[in-house]
Amino acid sequence: MWHFMTKSFNGGIGIDLEKSFYVGDAAGRVNDHSDADKMFAQNCGLIYYTESEYFLGQKSWVFL
Repeated sequence: MWHFMTKSFNGGIGIDLEKSFYVGDAAGRVNDHSDADKMFAQNCGLIYYTESEYFLGQKSWVFL
């Protein structure tokens, strides 16, 4: 789905995966509903940040 989206809905502009990242709240932590966001980022080859890491500068204990 990621490859389809990048080719079909990005106006033909290539995505630089080395400069891209994904921020999500489903990292598989104790109170998270799943690890879907972390796994999505990993499967797409993207750097992953939890919302508290990215927006609040807090350290996360999620091991990728």
